[in-house]
Amino acid sequence: MSQDLMIGEKEYEIFRKESIVETLRACEKAGYSPLFMPEFVQLRIAHPGLFKDWGQTMSIRASGRTSAGSALEIYA
Repeated sequence: MSQDLMIGEKEYEIFRKESIVETLRACEKAGYSPLFMPEFVQLRIAHPGLFKDWGQTMSIRASGRTSAGSALEIYA
């Protein structure tokens, strides 16, 4: 499933496949670049109703501790 979306001058398409890998392949095959978490959040802040009930990105979250023992989370 995909859905076209125009926001200002930019065109977006929402892809929903069985897995993240299939979604990324479909996105790239259609000539789009995926939105990662920072871009997704910026878009959602600029357009609050757009992704009100759901949203997925190709991002990962890594949690751990620094060598000094402080908690650390990285979003990429």
